[in-house]
Amino acid sequence: LSGIQAGASIGLGDWTLGLGMRDAEDSDDRATNGAVVGATLSGSLGDIGLAVSMNQDDDDSGAQIWAGFGAFWVEYGQFDDDSADATPSSIAVGWSKSIGRNTTIWAEYGTVDEDGTAADNDVLIATLRYDWK
Repeated sequence: LSGIQAGASIGLGDWTLGLGMRDAEDSDDRATNGAVVGATLSGSLGDIGLAVSMNQDDDDSGAQIWAGFGAFWVEYGQFDDDSADATPSSIAVGWSKSIGRNTTIWAEYGTVDEDGTAADNDVLIATLRYDWK
């Protein structure tokens, strides 16, 4: 494994801008090689949390939008692979709730549209988290 990774963030009032990059050459797997740059802007408008994120590498780009209110959130993402004619997208909705001392339940339902292929899928995830404090 050889590579470099760096990131920084700056506060902009109630908002935060994060920038990052990675350049690695660790295998013959194209998905882990090369340079990737990304940026995220996150903050809130009243009680609604918001985040917008974008990333880019040599051939691919992606964007995600996230919004949360209280214990609920929704996220939409889209990925563009310049080497294919497909533009997959995903959407997820989630919920989390404290259910006791140091214990949280977290659930998310997501669906991925592989842009015309038979590989579309739905995922339901639920997790019980206990923090050892």
